[in-house]
Amino acid sequence: RDPVERAASHFAMITDPNATPAQRRTRGTAWIGRSFADVALDELRDLVRQGLLICSENEVSLTADFRVDFDKLDSVLSRLPNSHGSHSLLLRGLYAIQLKPWLDAYPKSSFAFVRSEHLSISPQRTRDIVLKLQRHAGLEDHPLDLKDAEIKHNARHRDPLPPDIRSQLELFYTPFLAHLDALISKNDWIEG
Repeated sequence: RDPVERAASHFAMITDPNATPAQRRTRGTAWIGRSFADVALDELRDLVRQGLLICSENEVSLTADFRVDFDKLDSVLSRLPNSHGSHSLLLRGLYAIQLKPWLDAYPKSSFAFVRSEHLSISPQRTRDIVLKLQRHAGLEDHPLDLKDAEIKHNARHRDPLPPDIRSQLELFYTPFLAHLDALISKNDWIEG
């Protein structure tokens, strides 16, 4: 999933004023009343403080240059709260960092890679991708009977990210997406 859109959607879900009490318990409250930029910068500073991201500049910002210390990943992940969703606004979009330990442990052919945006383009495309996933897993084909109305889209209203924050996030994620492209070639993706 596009990491910028993923982060914006995640923030909107956590801060949704219409959440039920049960949703609020699951989502957490740490971000309520805070701006997207404040939450993102706090997390970024924390990832640098924990040593997962090493900033080559004096001031930590979304536009700074970073490198990753993969030896710190397990330590950082073990500190994340598991009782609510109010964490990892940025980290969840660093797909290459999350994927690398898996690719180090198992052959790439063991995995199926799908861009989530491709699952909501059309019922036919979704059916094609699901069939390819079933075959990849060695399962019998079980075609989906989807109709256009059954393709769900996130309908939660959210204000768009301010253009400066969006462009900073795009810059932030660019080197990490390049790393993902180095791990997963175009031929590794399952497309419908």
